[in-house]
Amino acid sequence: MQVLETDTPILDATSSFRRMWKDKSNSATVFMDVRSNSQIHSDWSACMVQKSRDTNIGFRKLTIQADFSHLPFKDEAFYHVNFDPPQLIHLGKTSIYYKQYGALEADTWRFTLKQAAKELWRVLAVNGTLNVKWSDRDISDDDVLRLFPVEPLYGQEGAHGTSSKTSWFSFVKLASNGDRESSSKVKV
Repeated sequence: MQVLETDTPILDATSSFRRMWKDKSNSATVFMDVRSNSQIHSDWSACMVQKSRDTNIGFRKLTIQADFSHLPFKDEAFYHVNFDPPQLIHLGKTSIYYKQYGALEADTWRFTLKQAAKELWRVLAVNGTLNVKWSDRDISDDDVLRLFPVEPLYGQEGAHGTSSKTSWFSFVKLASNGDRESSSKVKV
């Protein structure tokens, strides 16, 4: 795999339709997704048609097409990384949710997310932040957080009035927190 150099400080490793972004064209961000621009545009159009909206409004091209579990960037390339991966296992491939976000495979989700956590941590610079968004409908927050090399510094667990909730977790890559044990022992 070719290793890419970048001086862009932010990586959105799962940008898809950029729903969470206020500035969907932020020039300080590498917008990445595993799907090609043509596939994302096709999925975007299908979603907009189903919602009776103009299919050409709001679509933005990716900066790069790549897999979050095999990032093509050098070590410590980014100061801020955003990770909002597919979070569901039980989805039909023709559903709107699948077209918007994709899905994980029931037999490989743990390996896929562990590899992603390893790669995201590798490209995160020392003193950088990694934000992870997760919905626990199919896989619990705790099961996902165990896959990361350190505990999150903080997080927000939210509820939507259903049995599942969407949560945010923020990790900071301090020079002293190379593993889960040392992350909670920062000296002041």
